[in-house]
Amino acid sequence: MGFQGSVESFSLADVFQNLAMNQQTGTLRITQPGGLERHIYFESGQVKNLSRGSKVPLVLGEMLVGRGIAQPEQIEQGLARQQESGQPLGRCLLELNLLSQEEIDRALIHQIEEEIYELFGWEKATFEFTEGRPTRTCSWSAPPAPGPPCPSPT
Repeated sequence: MGFQGSVESFSLADVFQNLAMNQQTGTLRITQPGGLERHIYFESGQVKNLSRGSKVPLVLGEMLVGRGIAQPEQIEQGLARQQESGQPLGRCLLELNLLSQEEIDRALIHQIEEEIYELFGWEKATFEFTEGRPTRTCSWSAPPAPGPPCPSPT
């Protein structure tokens, strides 16, 4: 069963706890009044993916360099390959044998954790949980498990 509300009346911590305890599968959309939004995909109560929506690009390269996983030169090589191929940066870094899947996954997990932590500071926002797999594709910050598409913004 889906639900919706405001963080002013029901905290995100309570929403996350409810979804985890009930082992829910679906997408939680959190939206600030200015239109900034995040989509968090839960599978059996666990966070599996996060999408920042179409307004804000993910910064995997900065995360990899900032955490000391990659050197700036490696990211530049990956970005050059990305320009040519149109593939995600993580895939390009893998194909160039610059980083391992484990290194990329660790950085993506950290990125998701940081972004979710940031959400708890949103004092004015609405949320909506939709059960099941979404119906439209978009960019998730981590490899989907297995491949859930992003919800269509309404």
